[in-house]
Amino acid sequence: MDPQTTIDLKQVFLTSLAFMSILLLIVLVTLIRRFRQRLQQYQLQLAREVELIDAERRRIHTDLHDELGTGLAGISLLAQQVQTHNAARIANKIYRQTHALQTKIKEIAYNFVPVILETRGLSIAIQDYVQEIASDHPVTITADIHIADQLYALPKSVHLYRLLRELLTNALKHARCNRICLRLSEDARSANLFLSDNGIGFLPEQPATWLKGTGLSHIRSRANILKARMSIRSAPGAGTEVSMIIPLQSLRS
Repeated sequence: MDPQTTIDLKQVFLTSLAFMSILLLIVLVTLIRRFRQRLQQYQLQLAREVELIDAERRRIHTDLHDELGTGLAGISLLAQQVQTHNAARIANKIYRQTHALQTKIKEIAYNFVPVILETRGLSIAIQDYVQEIASDHPVTITADIHIADQLYALPKSVHLYRLLRELLTNALKHARCNRICLRLSEDARSANLFLSDNGIGFLPEQPATWLKGTGLSHIRSRANILKARMSIRSAPGAGTEVSMIIPLQSLRS
């Protein structure tokens, strides 16, 4: 082999080595970027879940303080009056307040982890809640639910259940509506959620709207955890429509 051929082979080898090194570097940079993106997504999801947990804790704290604390204080005052007033009348008041507190404790426990959600599934839990609020509010609520919720992971079912509760609670508290329509169905790839009311509406494009304690920020957080695509259509005096497309893979894993 002549010297020129040897030099050419060396150049080819060095060129190939340089090309492979550059290719390997590009692959490594791409992998590192993807890893960082996934890590950021995980951190964001974790932050949202922590935010929701904190919100649930604040809600429970408020329920315990406002409902149970006040009720127990009232019972204590009544007990002190037994010696100086009609004992039978005071005892009857104590019984009624104790019964009311027992009911409230059951409600708080149910709201924290609904037993029906674990035992009978998401669909039944939603329908049960809709019937409960329909009996307590002068609002016509229609619910059309067709999902294979037995395939959903329980933590994701809890997120979807609480998301629906937030949506319904917002409509009842803020929309001033007399009609709410809820639909939840599935196709081959996603669960499709639609909720509308005929209330006063609002301006969803204004960032401040998400920060006024209406629960919309928590709805957005839960939607992000479920990897849902969410859209809100509303305008003053025109009611509100909320739609979400939730990947079935997200609900089942």
